[in-house]
Amino acid sequence: MEIIGYGGLFISMGVTIGQFLKNYGILNLKYKRLEQLQVSTPQQLVDEIEKELQQNLVASNLSFIRKNQVFIEGVISSNHLVKSILVQGLEVLYSLFYQKELFTRREYSKNAFFPLLLPESEKKFVKIASNLFLKDYESPQVCDIQKKPNTNIQAALVLLQMKANFVKRGIFSNIMHSIIDFTKLLLTITYLKFNYLRKKGTHEGTLDVEMGLKNNSLVTIFGDIIYDVRNKKLVMENPLYILKDKEQLLKLLQKRLMQRRIFILILSIPFLIGGFMFLKKLIEVVQKYIQIKRDKLITHLREKMDLIAQDKNIGDNQKCNICYSNLRNIILKPCLHMCLCYSCLKRIKKQECPICKAEIISYIELFLK
Repeated sequence: MEIIGYGGLFISMGVTIGQFLKNYGILNLKYKRLEQLQVSTPQQLVDEIEKELQQNLVASNLSFIRKNQVFIEGVISSNHLVKSILVQGLEVLYSLFYQKELFTRREYSKNAFFPLLLPESEKKFVKIASNLFLKDYESPQVCDIQKKPNTNIQAALVLLQMKANFVKRGIFSNIMHSIIDFTKLLLTITYLKFNYLRKKGTHEGTLDVEMGLKNNSLVTIFGDIIYDVRNKKLVMENPLYILKDKEQLLKLLQKRLMQRRIFILILSIPFLIGGFMFLKKLIEVVQKYIQIKRDKLITHLREKMDLIAQDKNIGDNQKCNICYSNLRNIILKPCLHMCLCYSCLKRIKKQECPICKAEIISYIELFLK
């Protein structure tokens, strides 16, 4: 049973390590291929595609699909979502992004006892659908809220915005209005604390937090592109990565490769231990099997040798008492001793039995096979 357990551990670890090695090889090939790819602007990509189309003489009303995945570098803009050196009328990567304000106003019910505190901001941010976290492009306010999402920061942001509104409208000139607004501020902060504990997230009337890219940020997108030859339109559908630059993706792949190496190294330890114990038990079982077979063979040979010796003793007892070469085949009368062969009976001078010395009157010859 032990050898079965060690064998199962050895095989399972081997299969797991083999799968990790396979994934590591695929990821390593992907890293090497991406390392060789060049980052292109939309205009460079369009010029390259147009050149290929002219060489291949493709009809102008067809769409050209880039078989190999490419990197495209563009600029995020509040007016044009992706902007670069483009051909006149060329739209690039519009389907990747959509605009949304960082600070938004929420509509409250008419019975709400506190006012809308945050004004609409003029700053535009773009939300991205990416599986990669872009810390370099986050707003400082967004970073603070994401890193320290507690009621004190929420209340402090509201308080600062309220003070700015008070100063802007000159409310401090009226003491009564200041007291009323200050009371509303306390009620709002109290509401935010309870609302934060209840919802554990973004609060109505404060901030609608959303991570995104700054205006005019440079971004690199990786994926398959489709170029509409007739409409002069370049589109990337289902992008795989949206990055700061190409090096960010290479660093991510390097990190994953390092993780694979660590996993393989960790799994190789029980694999080697299980393999050593399995081989040790296997050698013990084989040696035990060989020893059993050897003992059986020795026992069998000893039995054969005993039978041969027994047959030899029986043959010696049946030999002639005179020549010791021929078998006894003469029965002497009247003593009935069988101790001579026919040849020796004819040669002896005294016709008497060699055993009892009785006179031989007659004899009976036996024919033995």
